[in-house]
Amino acid sequence: MFDGIEIVDGGEALRWPDGSYLLAEGLRARLLHPPRRDPPMSAAVMARWADDGGDVRWELADGTPVPRPIGSVGHAVAVTEVSCHLAAHCHGRGAGRMLMHSWVGRRRGSRDLRIADIIVMPLRRFGRGPAWVDDAICLIEISETATAWSDGERLAAFRCLPTVQEIATLDGAFQWARVERRTDAGWRVEEVEADGMLRLAAIGWGMPLPELARSAVDAKGLRALGPG
Repeated sequence: MFDGIEIVDGGEALRWPDGSYLLAEGLRARLLHPPRRDPPMSAAVMARWADDGGDVRWELADGTPVPRPIGSVGHAVAVTEVSCHLAAHCHGRGAGRMLMHSWVGRRRGSRDLRIADIIVMPLRRFGRGPAWVDDAICLIEISETATAWSDGERLAAFRCLPTVQEIATLDGAFQWARVERRTDAGWRVEEVEADGMLRLAAIGWGMPLPELARSAVDAKGLRALGPG
């Protein structure tokens, strides 16, 4: 232990004094691919620069490139399960177009580009334009303990996007969810328990969390996330 920092999970993660974690993969990315010490980047410059980023998935945080934390296999299972149900709804109802693991941002001069697990954007033809989604309606993040240290900053950036109406954060094992909705009075939060219904009013979609949990187990033959 060094000043409250512990090495845990067989040396695969660091636990900070506040209880948050940093996976070894995230630490390796920061050591092997440190951010450039250039003047602050814009979204447009970042989109070009990140093409040479190798296997690391980069985000832009206040003008500085930072590696996106890598989720576990369970995280990927959960993202896939939610996206399958949501894509069917979007396609069948014309509620929007769904993307996975894509950048969301604002204008070209913006200094923030964040990667969301799942994005719902308006139905529109793709053409020449930014390399990121600048008109997202709903964003969904799958949370897990090892990468939770980065959630707060990412969600704060999402709230600054003017087109976003709802932001849902789901536990990878589907034991809880939190939906933030934009209102005239600011953001309002709905907490969903393990036996509750997840609703995204902006696109008219809803699904019980127990059904998502069962569906994930049936489809993959394993739990969406293990302990912790």
